[in-house]
Amino acid sequence: MRIIYTFCFLAFILATGSLNAQEITITINVNMANYEVNETGVFVAGGESFGVPGDNPMTDDNNDGIWTASFTRPSGFTGNYTFTNGNSPDYSGKENIAGLDCAYGQFNDRLIPVTTEDLVINTCFGQCSTDGSCEPLADPVEITFQVNTAEETVGVDDVVYIFGNVINGWDPTATPMSDDNSDGIYEVTLELPSGDVEYKYFIGSTEESLDPTEDSSCTTTTGNFTNRTYTVGDESEVLTPDCFNACGNCGDVVEPTIFDVTFKVDMSDVSDEFTTPEVNGTFNAWCGNCNPMTDEGNGIWSTVISLEPGTYEFKYSADIWTIQEDLVGLTGCDILQTEESWNRFVVVEDENVELDVVCWSTCATCDVSVNEFAGKEFTIYPNPISEGDLIIEGDLTNSNVSVYNTLGVLVKIIPSEGLNKLSFSVNELNSGVYFMKNENGAVLGSFVKK
Repeated sequence: MRIIYTFCFLAFILATGSLNAQEITITINVNMANYEVNETGVFVAGGESFGVPGDNPMTDDNNDGIWTASFTRPSGFTGNYTFTNGNSPDYSGKENIAGLDCAYGQFNDRLIPVTTEDLVINTCFGQCSTDGSCEPLADPVEITFQVNTAEETVGVDDVVYIFGNVINGWDPTATPMSDDNSDGIYEVTLELPSGDVEYKYFIGSTEESLDPTEDSSCTTTTGNFTNRTYTVGDESEVLTPDCFNACGNCGDVVEPTIFDVTFKVDMSDVSDEFTTPEVNGTFNAWCGNCNPMTDEGNGIWSTVISLEPGTYEFKYSADIWTIQEDLVGLTGCDILQTEESWNRFVVVEDENVELDVVCWSTCATCDVSVNEFAGKEFTIYPNPISEGDLIIEGDLTNSNVSVYNTLGVLVKIIPSEGLNKLSFSVNELNSGVYFMKNENGAVLGSFVKK
């Protein structure tokens, strides 16, 4: 018998629900004093709990302007809702509470918090009243909207529209605009209440597309929706034309001027094996081999990068960061020190920049030709050089120095006169790479004339 009783008891629970399940009544009252009620009435809608306009009509049996509806929901219920003035499944009659304290979620609905007992809500259409009273509305203000279609194709039969929350309840074809002087700028003047307006433009069957990042200066993004925003004040205003699909008027967006920056590094003293040096910095997100460098044939590697004006950190590396400069503690050149890194930096202002050649991990040029032959060393500096005297140091006893260009043409002979330190002016030389040999044809080194 106990088994039978248990079975009957479980069947009773399944048929009637949990013995502990409770239901509550939520009564919603909205004051429509500030609005002419649509002939189809007022509706509660929104979220998964209240459906679309038309599903939940409200009533005003005593014609006092306060519309009411009651709902049975489980204890602990929570959900969002809104009001629409009229049976408008497209939400064209939806109240606008954007920017108000009671607005909730990406659609600017209202929220019923978690509720465990009967609840009565008293509010005002379009306002956040909690006692059912309504503040009088200010007189509507005339606002003239303009959209410039200069960068779009408007067909002969295409109509340009504006649509928005308080403009027409987001009905894309309810409010056409006109271009009476055929200048490609369409306009319309609307009477709007003070407060925030969200809106967009429509050409033919094409809704404009606004980027939440690039167009953030004139838009508000809520969830997946990015709309233009404007705050209506107390006075009428003619707004500057909006360029379709962009903030500002067409032609107002000026492309930034960019300048060529030439980076050069001398790899002559690098002892590690490498294949391709690169320059990495804030301009390429330190990507690795985005900006490989080219060998000029004398240990100097270079590359040109086009940059907008600004300050950029960078350093030289090779083979996708296999090796990189060690700049810690380096002084005497443009080094930016932070707690985590030491980097070179370059400032781009209003002209192209050609950086001086620097030796890997230093602030100076390499002694390009600390070369040896027959056990003798030679140093050539400054290198590269743009003007003035180039100096050669080493055992030059009874050996003149011959200077050749990259074509092998002899351009200069410097008598040694038994000295271990020679100098000569490079002012008459053309820009380029030059090699120096002793009388026996042994290469002493090379230098760059800038």
